[in-house]
Amino acid sequence: MRMCQDMAFTQHPNRDTGALWNLPAELRPVPAPDHIPGMPTGNMLGWQPATLLSNEQRTSLSQCGITPTEAGTSGTYALNLQVLGMVSSALARATTAYRMAEAAVHNSANGSITQATFCEVEETPGGFQ
Repeated sequence: MRMCQDMAFTQHPNRDTGALWNLPAELRPVPAPDHIPGMPTGNMLGWQPATLLSNEQRTSLSQCGITPTEAGTSGTYALNLQVLGMVSSALARATTAYRMAEAAVHNSANGSITQATFCEVEETPGGFQ
């Protein structure tokens, strides 16, 4: 959804909603008698305001079947395998290597668990080891 919204915002940056976008109707919370849900916020996994794409980004996403209204997904998990392949290829061509520096698990006072990962640049010539 986010890639579609970025494509739409890039095509029409002066749209009425600006960079903000809502979930499709079938994914929005059901209003309760005493509460009407608002727009999504950054607290929802994967939601961020739409951003303007560069020509290269827009071309790459278009080649993967992404349009402002269609994510080109298939299968049970709604993945776009072309996008995954494109990202994999870009990572394989990367000239800077990164490695997992730390993975810390934190239990909050409310009982939820957060796993935070940190990456740092690997100082080895030639990329990934």
